[in-house]
Amino acid sequence: MAHRLEPQRVHRQPPFTLHQQLILLGLTGLACLLRFYQLASESLWFDEALSALFATQPFGLSVRSMMEEGLHHSPLFYVLLRPFTAGGFSEFSLRLLPALLGVVSIPLLAQLGRLFASPRAGILAAYLLTISPFHVWYSRETRMYSLVFLAAAGATYFFGKCVFERPALRYWLALAFFTAIGFNTHHFAFFIPLVQFVYILVTFRDSHRLLRAWVGAELLAALSLIPWLLVILDWGHFYGSSAAPGYRLTMIDPFATVWNFSIGYTGEVTALVAVAVGLFLAVLVAALRTFTRPKLLVWIWLLVPPLIIIGISFRVSIYMDRYLMVVFPAFLLLVAIGLDGMRRSILRQLASVAIVGAMLAGLGRVYYDKSVYNRADWRGVGAYLEQSVDATTDTIFSLYYQHLVPLHFYYRGTAAVHPVIGGETAGLPELPTDRNGRRVLLIIDHPNISVHLVGHCQAFDIDGITSDVAVKEWRRQNANRLSGIREFACIRVETYE
Repeated sequence: MAHRLEPQRVHRQPPFTLHQQLILLGLTGLACLLRFYQLASESLWFDEALSALFATQPFGLSVRSMMEEGLHHSPLFYVLLRPFTAGGFSEFSLRLLPALLGVVSIPLLAQLGRLFASPRAGILAAYLLTISPFHVWYSRETRMYSLVFLAAAGATYFFGKCVFERPALRYWLALAFFTAIGFNTHHFAFFIPLVQFVYILVTFRDSHRLLRAWVGAELLAALSLIPWLLVILDWGHFYGSSAAPGYRLTMIDPFATVWNFSIGYTGEVTALVAVAVGLFLAVLVAALRTFTRPKLLVWIWLLVPPLIIIGISFRVSIYMDRYLMVVFPAFLLLVAIGLDGMRRSILRQLASVAIVGAMLAGLGRVYYDKSVYNRADWRGVGAYLEQSVDATTDTIFSLYYQHLVPLHFYYRGTAAVHPVIGGETAGLPELPTDRNGRRVLLIIDHPNISVHLVGHCQAFDIDGITSDVAVKEWRRQNANRLSGIREFACIRVETYE
């Protein structure tokens, strides 16, 4: 294993051949099919409904709503989403933007692989991204994660153009552009310039000449934050949100993240899962065989942000796989580089077939395994309430005030919905004492406490859905009044009489 670094300047990689360009075109078309197939089949879950709310409210009210939800809600994605809501509410139109961003990332990652390794590595990386269960899922969700991927890949590509080819002004401007996109999309995007800075420090003897131009590009990107910073300062009080409050990291978490990045995390460790994830790790190790400057940058990109996040998470839990989308391009690049660098053609072909097969198996679960890949069926709940509730005799309660957000889009009935838990108080419903046909309907969503599962609920467990002792006691005392339970994906509606 050679560890001697090659010189800072590398020879310009050859462009894609016509055959490779046709393959890349085909992969982009396949990415469209995978990301648009049945895009509107599931209703929006809470986070998606929150995105829809931010994008459909009057702009001033939208900004206020973002501030109330926390500083982790940067405005750019919701601003870009607004035109997609102009024709009225639909799940397809709301998910169209992240799907398009996911498709555009395919040729961009191919160019990254070509620049940092070889054209064949670029095609391999694009292929892996096309069929990635992790990326397909988040390209089909009305959230900002496919934009985070695009920003991280774009910023690193143009940084690489400046470092490894020619530091032209247009490349520095493009670096600033993609970095600004990241800054205004998600707080983890601040790791993008950190990775570049660490690389400059590690290779300072060769990279110091680029430091002034790089700082200028980062300052230009930071200027884009001024409007949002002024809004934050004017707001006057700040609310931050951790990824998974109370979650304690374990030694299994990094393994689970690799599992998610490779074949899609399911929570059940089987022999096939262990073999598949082990294969990905072996290919990552194979990428260490030759250690060039571009590969050093990719390794810093993959390792530095998670290590910092893990360190912080021992105090404040911010570790979550979807937040790590900022390093996901580096993972795919290194897998592609590892495959491309295998000297024996038969070994490379066998490893490629095994990895693609494992990813395709995981991809199939995205569409058909609703026990893992699920979204809360608020559309079904809204239709049920409209058909079943008599506003003159029935009262609707939801366990949390957040449920009002998806119900805003899916429930058009006349009966009001009263949240039980809002802030630190619990307004528990009072059941009629005479049992004269009046009913109380209580909406409870399943727990969503995993930092790895991309599906948004686990099995129903009252201890998992709330820590409020009063709610648990109320359900225990009124168990004999429970007359019916209607189950939907990730949600149940309990009826008390």
